Amino acid sequence: MTRKEAEAILNYVKEAIKTMVGAKDFQNFRIEACGSYRRGKKMCGDVDILISRKDKDPRSNLLIDLVEILNKQKFIV
Repeated sequence: MTRKEAEAILNYVKEAIKTMVGAKDFQNFRIEACGSYRRGKKMCGDVDILISRKDKDPRSNLLIDLVEILNKQKFIV
C-alpha cells in the first residue's frame, strides 16, 4: 500500500481510540506509525502502530477494546 493509504489507516485507528477514551484523555496518548512507514518507505506491506501513554495512568484492556471495535466496524477481520 502507499504511504497515503497507511496514513489513512493510522488516522482511522486514532479516531477510534479518541472515540473510546474521549477527547480529553486522548491527549494523553502517543499513537504513531512505525516500521516501513516510519523509515520513510514509499510502499508499506502493513501498518505497525505504536500506542502508548504520555502519563503514567494505565488504561487496561485498551487493545482488546480497540480490536473489538475495529472488528465490529469490519475495519479488520
